Formats: sequence, C-alpha cells, structure tokens
Amino acid sequence: MRIAPFQAILPNLRLISSFDRFFKTVKEAYAQYAAHGFFQKAAQESIYVYRIEQEGRAHWGYVCAVHIEDYLQGHIKPHEHTLAQKEQQQLHLMLQRKAQVKPVLLTWQGQDNLLVYARRWAALHDPTLDLELDTEDSRHTLWAISDGAAIRQVQDEFSRRVSTTYIADGHHRSKVVAMLYERAADADRQSQFEWLLAACFPTDQLRIWDYNRVIDTRNEISFTRFLARLSEYCDITYMDIPHQPRAPHYMTLFLANEWYALRWKSQWVRPVQPQLPVLDVDLFNRYVLGDILGIMDVRHDKRVSYVAGRHGLEGLKEKVLKNEHRMGFCLYPVAMEDFLTISDAGCTLPPKSTWFEPRMKNGLIVKELML
Repeated sequence: MRIAPFQAILPNLRLISSFDRFFKTVKEAYAQYAAHGFFQKAAQESIYVYRIEQEGRAHWGYVCAVHIEDYLQGHIKPHEHTLAQKEQQQLHLMLQRKAQVKPVLLTWQGQDNLLVYARRWAALHDPTLDLELDTEDSRHTLWAISDGAAIRQVQDEFSRRVSTTYIADGHHRSKVVAMLYERAADADRQSQFEWLLAACFPTDQLRIWDYNRVIDTRNEISFTRFLARLSEYCDITYMDIPHQPRAPHYMTLFLANEWYALRWKSQWVRPVQPQLPVLDVDLFNRYVLGDILGIMDVRHDKRVSYVAGRHGLEGLKEKVLKNEHRMGFCLYPVAMEDFLTISDAGCTLPPKSTWFEPRMKNGLIVKELML
C-alpha cells in the first residue's frame, strides 16, 4: 500500500475550553473554528503514530495519506454500499471545509513489526498532541514522524507488507475523494484529491462490537402474536438474569419489560451465498424484519433504530422503554474473520452490521484540500 506524509492541521488545545464539545461540533463548524485560530498547521509533513487508550486498552496505528488509486484498484476493500444522498452530503461538507477533517479507518492483517516500530518511536519522542476526552473516558496521542529516513522506512514497510486494507469506517468519505479525483478536469486538479486521509490499525488493534436493533411495531402486531411467529424460527427461553448473546446464532430479546434468550433453529441457519459465513444480522433481517414484520428496507425504514453494543443491555433497555410499542434485540457481533472473508469475496454486509472501535474524532487531525 502506498502511503505518504502530509502537512497536518491540528487543533490548538490551549484555545479549547471543552474538548468534548469542540469535537462534537467541529464536523459542521470546522470552517469557523479554523478562521478563528482554533487550528494550526504543522511545520513539516509527517506520518503519525496514533495511540488511543480506552477502557484499559491501548490501540496502536498510524495516520497518513493513502493513495486514492489503491482504493480505485481494489486494494482498499469496502464492506458496504454507499448511498447517493450521503455521498452528496459528504461532498458538500468536504468542499465547504476544503479539508478532510476525519481519517478513514482502515485495517489490515498481521505485520507486528509495524507496531513494534510505532511503539519504539513513541517511547523515544515527545507527543505532538495528547488529550483526554472525559465523556468517552478515552485518551488520544499522536507522535509525528518527520525525519526523512524514518518516513521512508515506514513507507517501505507498508509497501512491502501491506497489500490489502479494509475500510472499517468511512465508506462515503473514501467514495467522495475518489469521485473528485476521477472527475478532475486536468492533472493539476486531480493531484488535489490524490491522497486520502487515513488512520491505519491492524485487525488485532480493533474490536467489532455488536450493533443492536430497536424495533417500533407501531402497534401493527401484538407482542403475543409476534412471539408466536418468532417461535417458528427460534427456540425461546425466558431469562431471569439477562445477558448478551454468548455465541453465534443466539439473540437476546427485550420485550414488554421481560428478557428472552433466542436460538435460531437449525433449518433456518443457511448462508445468503455459498461459501460465505452465516451472519446473525442476515438471519435477523431476512426472517424477523422481513418475514414477520414486513420490513424490507432496513436502511431507511424508520421503525428500525440502532444501539451500539458498547452501551450494553441498559442502553438498549433505555431506548426500548421510551415507547410502549418497542422491542429490542441484541445480536452476536460479526467476527473479524467473517468481516474479512466477506470483504475479500467482494460482497457487502447488511447495513449497520458492525461497530468498530476505537472511534476516530472529527477535527483531531485534518488534511487540507489544496483548492
């Protein structure tokens, strides 16, 4: 994979009174913040070692510029379709800001030597940026690699050892940069969109959380009838002590202030395509949403909402209890191996199948578009 250093735009932490509020609002207000001096340009082009500490674990990776041709040639693999409406929104924001304000999250398999180098560099150098976000209980630290020889060493390692990366987060941002690059009228214009801002973490530095569902029945089906229909597909067991699913092809259901354990009956556990893993989210969309509830457009139907697994059972329960017609499902998370298999096959996961962590922050590190 071709990577390059870039001249980063970094937040001026001395001017920010509330990190949490700043990073929540910067997506829409970047231009105003930049105009009022809340960002400053790094003196040199650099590749950055990036560490995110959260919940007692340190996640190590790099922030760099990635050549957009690697995306166009299929070396950077997506796992979901983009939507024209969201592409347009991202395009508008990117051109308005004249910047990429959040790295695309890429992952690759193996190559511990790149992380060994990252940790060694961090141990020997002062951080360029170091901040804690109280509401997320996370700490973000960047170390600039600005020395020419060190940059070339990291570039050579990526070029020789990382042939394929996978988009964990940022499909629309990737697509928009590729669109701008391909539509450019001449070589000078094209060079402005040649590089994609990316945070690159090996697979063992990421976690895929479950991505859970809250369904608003709108009183279109009684809970009693729903359970009767569901029993055709799943074995249903009442739970005295609720817990999240502990194995594939199990679900947890919160319905009418009660918790149930659900196990898919074997005759329904069939792959969407041969040679591909059977995902619980596929089973759920096909049978629970489609067959029982008649919800076919899971991406847009407003009866379906989502809760990231890191919020736990209480987060799901809290959202369900806001409406008496709601029920909540905890799904077993997609395994990293299955995510890679499906991406390698050129297939896509259903919408809202994965919630990758650690999460990047808008405005933490920015790459300008030279418009």
